[in-house]
Amino acid sequence: AGKGEQIAALSAKQVMDAYHHWLPGGSMVIAGCGDLSAEAVMAMLEKSLQGFEVGKKPRSFASDAIQPVLSASRTTIPMDRQQVHMAVAMPGPGWTSPDRFAVDVMCNILGGTGGRMFANLRDRDGLAYSVAPILSYGRNRGLLGAYIACSPDKVEAAEAGIWSELEAMASEGPTAAELARAKSYIKGAHVMDLQSSESLASTMALMK
Repeated sequence: AGKGEQIAALSAKQVMDAYHHWLPGGSMVIAGCGDLSAEAVMAMLEKSLQGFEVGKKPRSFASDAIQPVLSASRTTIPMDRQQVHMAVAMPGPGWTSPDRFAVDVMCNILGGTGGRMFANLRDRDGLAYSVAPILSYGRNRGLLGAYIACSPDKVEAAEAGIWSELEAMASEGPTAAELARAKSYIKGAHVMDLQSSESLASTMALMK
C-alpha cells in the first residue's frame, strides 16, 4: 500500500528484490478455500508433504527455465465415488505469446453450453456430466487442456473424446460461424471484466 506517486516511483528491480526478500526459496505456493480450520489444513499439509525439502534457490521467471514436457503421464487418485473427474493438459501460451489470442478463441469455441465439447461429448455421445476446456496464463508459460466428469465405466471413452475434439480443432479449425460468435463473445466479456479493479490491475500488470 502507498500513495500513487510512491508506487509510480518503484522500479521493476525494486519490486522483484522485495518479492525475493519476503518469499525466499522454493517454487511452491499453496492456496486453499472452504470450510476448513487452519489446524485441519496444517494437519493435511504435514501429512502430504512429509519428506518434502524446500529449496533455497530464488524463483526464476525466465522463459528458458521452463522445460518442455517430453512425455505424457497419468496420475490416478482412487476415491470411493460414483464419478470420475479427469483432466488432460499440456504447456500453453503465456501472456506475451502471439498464440494467446488464437487460443482464447479456440477455447471459447470448445467451451460453454453451446461449445463443441458440451454438444458432442455430453449431448451427442453421453460421455460427460460436465466438460470444459482449461486455459490458464502465466507470465511466461501457461496451461492448456480440458476437464471432464463422467461415470467410472466411461473413463477411456471420455479421455479419447477429449483428445478427439482437440485434434479436430487443430487439424480442421473453426467454422466461419463459430469464429464470428467467439470473437463477439470475447470482446463483450473483456469490456465487462474491466469493470472490476482486480481485472484492471491484472490487465495493466500482465498485458503490457
